[in-house]
Amino acid sequence: MGNFALMPEHLRVCLISLSHYTPNKNTDSTMEDIPKKAILSDAELSGVTVSPGGTLDAADITFPNVSGPDVIDALLLYQDGGSPDKSIPIAYIDSNLGLPITPNGGNITINWNNGKDKIFTLDGLHGTNSVEAEDPEPETPEWLENGDLPS
Repeated sequence: MGNFALMPEHLRVCLISLSHYTPNKNTDSTMEDIPKKAILSDAELSGVTVSPGGTLDAADITFPNVSGPDVIDALLLYQDGGSPDKSIPIAYIDSNLGLPITPNGGNITINWNNGKDKIFTLDGLHGTNSVEAEDPEPETPEWLENGDLPS
């Protein structure tokens, strides 16, 4: 994948199941490369900012009523280009998440890091965030760190 400008508009995050997808940063150049059944839920980020130093931040996000037989193994952030073949994956987050999470029909909340690195910083992919499953029984938030950016 070539270079692109990270824009705060139209950034989305999806909950990913690895039951239907094997990530490959060398070939996953658009969202068209991600099987639809691997995406368990998808939402647009709000309150997005990108600093001149490449630090991405956004408002915390809740995916309501997430259910289904597949577990959530990762988060995938992407720049929505209006169609899958024009939408670019920008961050795959799977380490130290407390994942997998098995959906139970309740909410899944992502609490982005409020420290200096926010969701991630391009100069080293720093950042810790928490993911928590809610309802019927809330879970204690787990810390997450960011994975590799697609190249």
